[in-house]
Amino acid sequence: MDIKHVEAFLVLADELHFGNAAKQLNIAQPVLSQLIKSFEAELNVDLFVRTTRSVALTPAGEAMLAPASVVKDKVDEMRRVAAAAQEGRIGRVHVGIAGGTGYALVFQLAKITAKDAHEVVIDIHPQTFYNQAVEQLRSGDLDLAIVTANDIPQDLESVLVKEDRLLVAVSDLHPFARRDSVRVEDLRNERIVAFPEKIGSHLRELLTKLCGEAGFTPNIVQDVSDPYSLLTVVGANVGVALMGESTEGLQFHGVKYIPLDGVDDVMPVYLAWRSAAMSPSLKLVLNLAASHFGLDLTPNGATGLGIPSAV
Repeated sequence: MDIKHVEAFLVLADELHFGNAAKQLNIAQPVLSQLIKSFEAELNVDLFVRTTRSVALTPAGEAMLAPASVVKDKVDEMRRVAAAAQEGRIGRVHVGIAGGTGYALVFQLAKITAKDAHEVVIDIHPQTFYNQAVEQLRSGDLDLAIVTANDIPQDLESVLVKEDRLLVAVSDLHPFARRDSVRVEDLRNERIVAFPEKIGSHLRELLTKLCGEAGFTPNIVQDVSDPYSLLTVVGANVGVALMGESTEGLQFHGVKYIPLDGVDDVMPVYLAWRSAAMSPSLKLVLNLAASHFGLDLTPNGATGLGIPSAV
């Protein structure tokens, strides 16, 4: 059975006129007649009563209207889904994130995708810090990663989204909470909580670097692997934490964010992906991100990637 049989049957059943139905289907009338005869032969029933002056549905034809409409609707939906998937408007994009900056950025990414490509699912993989993100991009477990780093490996494509200034997250019970800013030297005698060093946390690297330049080693009293747990510990006044400004979007009870003054260092935030694994949905999401954040995804903006910078 061919979908052309079903479509021809439904149009003729609606028009009850071979000439009008053929015109609507954009085929010759003899072709329509042959399609109907073939359909009737396959079903082994007469669907229409034909006279020289009129066309009418038989009882079998009347009974076929509902199931034929269901078949056509299903085929139309299949065509729509296939076309949408080909264009990236249906699909799934696996995004690795870590730290407060990752959560803040993926929130915006998911929001614009839900608005402009609502059948694309942003599948969030939390606690995917730099080292793991690079490995999973290369293996294909991730399509996209939000990473903070000074350098992205040459085998990955990337685009700089923003550069976060640095903040210190403190409990509202901490003396720093009453200050407008703090300096690195102020952290010398502070208890500090941080993301683990082994996972490739750029914030941890910055903390060690800045404190070292100020002549001391940070007193890290607890390693915490995710931003919500880290802010919970900070809110409990266990210690203070170095964070990027995007983390301010994570409003957490009992936590205040104080600007870190006197440093030029910033935390670069990148979108990174592997061009060899560019799916239509990933391409669409990148274009949406480019339009929203004002990013340049041309070859000079994102190494080796020649895709439009707007949808």
